[in-house]
Amino acid sequence: MLHKKLLSILVFFSFFVTTSVYSYENELNLNLDKAIEIAESNNLELKYYFKELESKSFLKTQYSSAYLPQVDMTLVYPFVGRSSSVNFTQILYDFGKLNKRVVAGGYEIKAFEYSIATRKKELVNSITENYYGILKVKNEILKVNKDIETRRDVLAKTEAFLQAGRASRIDVTEKNIDLSESELEIIQLQGDLLKLEEDLFNLLGIDKPYSVSYESSLNYKRIDVDESQILESKSYSDPAVKEIEMAILSQKALISAYRRDFLPSLIAGGAYRFEGKGVAEEDKKYDFIIGLGMRWEIFSGGKTMGQMREAESRISALEAKLKFTKRQMKSTIKYGIIDLDTAFYKIDVYKKSLKSAQINYDFNKTKYETGEASRVDLEEAERLLQEQKVNYENAIFSYLIKTARFEKLLGLTLNEKN
Repeated sequence: MLHKKLLSILVFFSFFVTTSVYSYENELNLNLDKAIEIAESNNLELKYYFKELESKSFLKTQYSSAYLPQVDMTLVYPFVGRSSSVNFTQILYDFGKLNKRVVAGGYEIKAFEYSIATRKKELVNSITENYYGILKVKNEILKVNKDIETRRDVLAKTEAFLQAGRASRIDVTEKNIDLSESELEIIQLQGDLLKLEEDLFNLLGIDKPYSVSYESSLNYKRIDVDESQILESKSYSDPAVKEIEMAILSQKALISAYRRDFLPSLIAGGAYRFEGKGVAEEDKKYDFIIGLGMRWEIFSGGKTMGQMREAESRISALEAKLKFTKRQMKSTIKYGIIDLDTAFYKIDVYKKSLKSAQINYDFNKTKYETGEASRVDLEEAERLLQEQKVNYENAIFSYLIKTARFEKLLGLTLNEKN
């Protein structure tokens, strides 16, 4: 009896898991927040960056390890004299050589963390652009499908008029061409949709399920943009700026360490020496020795000076890059504000056009119900309404895309107001 219960539980659990996996692999209800959440866990580029950050964290460990006693063994075969030994050394004072290298490694890690923050922000905004781009194309497909439906009826009406002698053959040809152009447009839009979906799921880091439904919202808010405030905030908090600043500090710390390489290091040392052949009688009792010493690099072929000059050149390059980045901010902000305002005002224009199209549709519907208008007239009004609805919704999506682009350029999350 117990075995049967356990078997039932296992079957149920297996069915539940299989069903969950199946539903995820074959059907996905996606909204923007869920898309970003999936990307944060599965995006391969982010995984690479975090693994790279993990590897860089060991730089500090490598430098810090020199603060601990260093033990090594020297073996010479055959044992002759005192050549074979177990040795240990401990740095007592090195004028900050190691400390400056540890500090430089810390700044390098911090710079990479800012780089990841920048890329993560870009990733989120790229997903936003792709997501709303998909919604826009799907809207366009709805509009063109309505065009095809209407143009087929218009073509049928024109062919009937041709039979009745009320239309010419050229009229029929023109309607056929209009219909063909709409059908070609649908093919192009479907190709664009597939490309956008491929890009989106590459960003998410998962395979595209068989069926995907995209949730859309027409909620939007006017962005409250203060040019001077954003410029000041970006100068202090932008990850791209911080990355360059941390890189400069890292190189300065390295220069400080290189300069200290000209100074000696005070060490404590000891060794256990193995007695081999030919050891003098008076030395045989001194197997273990310990004492203080000094390590001083006398000549390294100009290596240290070369390292210093390389770091100084890097600082000059990074400072130029920092000035260029900050100079670009002002133009970036101005262009972004212009794009945002233009996109926002377009929404109001399309909203008015949608209201006019709705009034026109209601008017033609009433005429059709009273027999004063034909079915084709009603379909034309319906097509116009569908077109203006798509234009209005896509204007909102365009505004949201431009907002995402502006945030990506600035590396900031903008405040919103109604």
